[in-house]
Amino acid sequence: YIYRDASDKAVRMVGSMQDITSLRASQRLLQQSEEHYRQIVETAHEGIWQIDENGITTFVNTSVASLLGYGKDEMVGKIMLDFVFEEDVKAAKEHMRLHMQGIRQQFEFKLKKKDGGIVWVLVKGTPVFEKTVYKGSIGMISDISGLKEANRLLKESEQNYLLLFKMNPMPMWVYNAENFAFLDVNEAALQHYGYTRDEFLSLKVTQIRPPAEIEKFKKEHKEVSEGIRYAGIWKHVKKNGEEIDVEIIMRFLLYNGLKSHLVLVKDITDKLKAEKELLKSYDEIRKLAVHLQHVRDD
Repeated sequence: YIYRDASDKAVRMVGSMQDITSLRASQRLLQQSEEHYRQIVETAHEGIWQIDENGITTFVNTSVASLLGYGKDEMVGKIMLDFVFEEDVKAAKEHMRLHMQGIRQQFEFKLKKKDGGIVWVLVKGTPVFEKTVYKGSIGMISDISGLKEANRLLKESEQNYLLLFKMNPMPMWVYNAENFAFLDVNEAALQHYGYTRDEFLSLKVTQIRPPAEIEKFKKEHKEVSEGIRYAGIWKHVKKNGEEIDVEIIMRFLLYNGLKSHLVLVKDITDKLKAEKELLKSYDEIRKLAVHLQHVRDD
């Protein structure tokens, strides 16, 4: 503050200083954490789609935008229903209503691409609340169009489907639903798990699982159901003893007259590690934001 005399001449200046070193350090750490978070989100194989409480898209990562044929900026600001076919609007609104009630969901849905085409996705939706107020939802989006097409081919021709089974780049196998013995396995599974065909076919499904999960596996596979079923996340063990996290999708079929399950395996070990890093980053950002607010208050 500048003091002036009667002739308006500056005669004195009074000032104050505040140490903002910790504030600058907090801002720098917050920026680094946000950058780390952006890298994880943008490089994630799964799509990430966030909407607000009104169903307006507030964020999509590159995977979602590419899947639907849009640029990211084209999707942000649009209502989620803009990407849904007219006949599915009612179902989409019901999913949104359940999210508003705090219910986490997992469901299959078809989305409309920019060129009007169809893409089938598996959606894992999580509602977001601030205290008790619904603020929107975050969806993890996985493309299952290939699996849907495989199911269609199965209905049309078992022979064509088995060809798809052999050539599929993801591990697949068929096992006996009653004694858990492997009946067939594709090349991708042999490469991923490290076995020869003879070695793999001499095993049972329980032998590629850690002992702690075997009883749970047997209990959940007592019932043989028709159609495609998401069996959840499990741990498998490769020939070299390495444990991996896998996502399992399965379908009942009759294989040479035997009640069997056709299994599609997706290794998500790296994905889960990335998600843990993302949660850690979220926590760091939250702590830094609180600290930053304390510094500002001080």
